[in-house]
Amino acid sequence: MNEIILEYNRIDIEKAFDLHYSKQFPIRSKLLLVLGFLLILGSLALLFSKSAYAVNLKWIFAALGLFYIGFYFFRKRTMVNLAMKNPTINSMKKAELSEETIVFVGSNGYSKQEWVNFKQIFEDEFSLLVYLDKHFFFILPKNALSAEQVSFIKTKIQHD
Repeated sequence: MNEIILEYNRIDIEKAFDLHYSKQFPIRSKLLLVLGFLLILGSLALLFSKSAYAVNLKWIFAALGLFYIGFYFFRKRTMVNLAMKNPTINSMKKAELSEETIVFVGSNGYSKQEWVNFKQIFEDEFSLLVYLDKHFFFILPKNALSAEQVSFIKTKIQHD
C-alpha cells in the first residue's frame, strides 16, 4: 500500500475551503461580498442625491453594505475555525492508497472508501479535494503528496 502522512495546519484548511467554495458554489460563495459592494456604491450614489429620503437611505445602504462584507469574512473565518476543531480532521493521521480503495486512518478509527464512491475531484496548488458528494469531501494537502500519488488519485477518481 502507498501511504500518505497527513498533517493539517490552518493554512491548508483555509486554502481547501477557498477551493471548495469557489468550485462548488462559485456564485453563492461571493454573493455577500458583491451585494455588500453594491450597497456601498448605492450609498455613494445617494450621497449626491437631493432627495430628502436619500439622507437616511445612504446611511442604511452603507451600514448594510459594511455588514454584508463583514459577515462574508466572519463566516469564512468561522468555517475554518470549526474545521480546525473537527475531531475527524484533528485525528486524521494518514491515508493509505491501493488499487481498489483509499483508507483514511486516524486516532478515532478509519474510513475505507472505494474509488468508485468518489464523484469528483478539485485541485489547486495547495490541496486536492476528493468528493463523495457535493458537501462531503476529504482534504489531501499537496505538501503531503508526491507527484505520482496526485496522478494516481486523479486517475482513480476519474474511474479509468
